[in-house]
Amino acid sequence: MNTHNHYSHIHFVGIKGVGMAALARVAHDKSITVSGSDVADIFITDTMLADAGIVPTVGFDENDLPDGVDCVVYGAAHGGNENPQVHYALTKGIRTMTYGKAVQELFADKKIIAVAGTHGKTTTTAMLATILVTAGCDPSWVIGTGNIPSLPANGKWGKGEYAVVEADEYVDTIGGKPKFLHLNPFALIITSLDWDHPDVFPTHKLFINAFHKLMKRVDKKGIMVLRGDDKKLRILAKLFHSTVRFIVPNKPYSGIHVRVPGAYNTLNATFAARMAHEIGVAQKDILRGVEAFTGVERRLENKGSINGWAWYDDYAHHPTEIKRRSMHYDSCIQKIGSLLFFNHIHCRAPVPYLLILGKVLQMQTTCALHRCLHQREKKMTEHLSILRVLSPKTILKWILSIRQMIFGSASKMIVFQMIRVKSLLRWVRVISINGLNGNELIAKIRNSC
Repeated sequence: MNTHNHYSHIHFVGIKGVGMAALARVAHDKSITVSGSDVADIFITDTMLADAGIVPTVGFDENDLPDGVDCVVYGAAHGGNENPQVHYALTKGIRTMTYGKAVQELFADKKIIAVAGTHGKTTTTAMLATILVTAGCDPSWVIGTGNIPSLPANGKWGKGEYAVVEADEYVDTIGGKPKFLHLNPFALIITSLDWDHPDVFPTHKLFINAFHKLMKRVDKKGIMVLRGDDKKLRILAKLFHSTVRFIVPNKPYSGIHVRVPGAYNTLNATFAARMAHEIGVAQKDILRGVEAFTGVERRLENKGSINGWAWYDDYAHHPTEIKRRSMHYDSCIQKIGSLLFFNHIHCRAPVPYLLILGKVLQMQTTCALHRCLHQREKKMTEHLSILRVLSPKTILKWILSIRQMIFGSASKMIVFQMIRVKSLLRWVRVISINGLNGNELIAKIRNSC
């Protein structure tokens, strides 16, 4: 059986996923032949894959699995280990493994710095990778997003000793364990422990327990940089012999100039800077690296404007994240005119979660829609349902605000939460506003975004 150093051809099922695409880039950098399969939809990772010459096949027919594949990597999406290509590989004796395990195997020769936590994982990972690149450390990394202006790709294999990994707490396959529990980190950042993924962690206690298990996997001579105002993390930290450093809000790393807005991004930068300091990066390189970072795709990403309305695309979905984004705009720019929230994962819809979310959304002047759709869900039927916390009157107000935004002269702001433009277009296609053709509305949105 091949080891991580001897794979000649890896096939990634669901290769367009942000983590999968980044890992595929790592394998490509290691001179491993890469192939993959996915749906035909446009993803933010398409450019990253195309730049490496990786062209996914559409669909998951077992006959499309290329000859010579000696490893198949899969995740929770597209049926997990029940995916036809994964099942076929198993019957043919081809090694299969989950995404989480594949990350550990491909980086087994590196000192892994895992970046975990409910909020800020992607940004903090990208910031730390940028610092290490700026310092000339030639790091490796896997970051769950599309374009990162300060880095050449969302995934890379470098010659340096460190690999910076965005460590996801979600399960690696249906009924599996959290992805990050496959990692053996040398160092660990935990940014926060707000409860998330209620389908996998029905209680906050179970959620925290997963992070406790991750902390146990950190090298005894390693480093942990933790959120210092979280009492649970402080209690857990006492159980370990690793070097532990605490970061608290409103106490930024000395001298940093953060170019991305929001106090939470200053906190993310402080996590990244402190970890860089702990592994020996020079102060001047840390400061240069933080300043070189200009953001990542779908994190407060400006998508242009229509008639004075600024459009932002942001992946924030947890109530805490949405509240922080809203507070930032209200205090630093202007009052948000409308906030559209499309929850593309059905599992984030239990009543307690929605009640918290509802309180946040009701602070906005208009509304939200709840869109249940994700490839990792067992039930793949697409549908739209109105959040219970919103009334039909509120929804009507939102529809009318869309018309005003496109065709009116109001100068306000709208924030897209967890939504690809085409997702909105798919919904808008079925409505007509004041006799206007939906396709005309689609064209205007598409041209601007």
